[in-house]
Amino acid sequence: MKKIVPAVKRTVVKIVGNKACSGDDEKVRRLRIMNITTLIVVFAAVFWAVIDWFVLGRWLQPIIEIAGAFIGVSFLWWQRRIEDIDLTTGIFIAIFGVAILLINFVNGISSSNSFWLFLTPLFAFFISGRGSGIFWTVVAFVYIFIVSLLANRGIIGGYVDFEFILDMLSVFALISFFAALYEGSRRQAQRRLKEAKDFSEGIIDHAPVGIYTVDLRGVVETLNPAMTKIAGGEQADEKVGVNVLDLEPYRKSGLADRFSRAMKTGQPFEVRNLEYVSLHTRKRTVRHYRGIPIKATDGTVKRLLVLVEDVTELRGIEEGRELLIQQLASKNEELERFVYVVSHDLRSPLTSLRGYVECVREDVEEANRDQLEKDLRSMEKIAQNMSQMIDDLLKLSRIGREEYCAEEVDFNQLVEKVIDNVSIQLKEKGFTTKVQSGMPRLKVYARPIEEVFNNLIANAIKFTEEKPNPRVEIGFEEKETEYCFFVRDNGVGIPKASQAKLFNLFFRSGKKAGTGIGLTITKEYVQMNGGRIWVESEEGKGATFWFSLPKK
Repeated sequence: MKKIVPAVKRTVVKIVGNKACSGDDEKVRRLRIMNITTLIVVFAAVFWAVIDWFVLGRWLQPIIEIAGAFIGVSFLWWQRRIEDIDLTTGIFIAIFGVAILLINFVNGISSSNSFWLFLTPLFAFFISGRGSGIFWTVVAFVYIFIVSLLANRGIIGGYVDFEFILDMLSVFALISFFAALYEGSRRQAQRRLKEAKDFSEGIIDHAPVGIYTVDLRGVVETLNPAMTKIAGGEQADEKVGVNVLDLEPYRKSGLADRFSRAMKTGQPFEVRNLEYVSLHTRKRTVRHYRGIPIKATDGTVKRLLVLVEDVTELRGIEEGRELLIQQLASKNEELERFVYVVSHDLRSPLTSLRGYVECVREDVEEANRDQLEKDLRSMEKIAQNMSQMIDDLLKLSRIGREEYCAEEVDFNQLVEKVIDNVSIQLKEKGFTTKVQSGMPRLKVYARPIEEVFNNLIANAIKFTEEKPNPRVEIGFEEKETEYCFFVRDNGVGIPKASQAKLFNLFFRSGKKAGTGIGLTITKEYVQMNGGRIWVESEEGKGATFWFSLPKK
């Protein structure tokens, strides 16, 4: 018995289902009900055939009933192999209607079998729709009228009471009328439900944010196109049928715990700025997650609705804005320092020049030629310093506005050219120079990089010339993604407290400091080429200026 029940159940399910017919859920549902009805009618026909033959001793009715059962089984076998559901339901109603009419014709309109006629319009309305219901209602009306007329004329069966016929037609009309009303209301409700479903699906499909649902196990049930795009298309982590609670990024980020907690408590949650790295594409995105538990009428959670917004681009814009704000703040600070220092550094020489003008007048009046020469040399030096400052300021102001063309540069040749430009100065002051061989060839802005070496070597000369055995060394180190070049001297060095500010505008360190603009210009030129600059030094032990340039 334990084996028979599951076998019967599997057979019934196999008969009721129809894999060939798919697409319209309502039609498929009707087809299954029709198959169940056919199966019931087949069993009922076999049952009554047995009763009629063995109990009531009839012979015609059992033949009709067995034939009906055979037709029903044949229909079940045949309809599983076609895809047109409308044709299948139409044939079913035709077979059912003809069978009921035939049984009533054989047994007589006044017998109890006539009540089966009431099922004909009901099934026609429910399974095939309003048109079929009206057709079979008319057929049944005409049938009852003709059979009653033939019976009362003595052609078939016995006499049928007129009142019985009238009552039967009235009841039949009422049943058909209410069946038609029900079918119309049902179709209208179905249409509204479909419109509402299409409307909600349209909103979800065209929503700019990702939307997907997961069941209580964490398995993805549905997801919209926006979510597919956010997740990475065909190589997405989140797909229908995937358990997101098992995904490594969900577990590591704590998102899986938030999902589980929301399903248990029924409380919504929100996670902002979550950095998600896809398992398949390794693409990094920044996302906002919002989980909303979907509850049944009894308050139990049935699934979780998840809204996902990709804010990677927005995050980049925000970071760019923050960087821009920092740069603007830095530029404003430099501008304030610039205004202050320029006004101070230009006013001070002018004040000194006015003082020397008075001294020159006195020297002329006193005819003191030696003092006059000395004062004029001091005035000339002040004027040269002012001219140098103005030249440096103009050079700094042009950075970013001048256009350069990147070209491939042999750095050994570039350094040799810079050394040649200052060779006389190096020779007069007894410098030893060492240039590392095998320097790379890089595509850079040549003129700015030449200026970088000029400034760094000039600084090395200035702060090393009074040391015994002055030395300047130029070389490089190769890193994974960049080359790091250096200019090293054995001069006075730079105090630790000054190193962090060394590249700031107008910052001066030591007695021989110049305008305080040269190293700022150097930093700007290095950054223009995508590099960075820094210094390593100990006071009294020289300094090494480093700057990097990317390989590509």
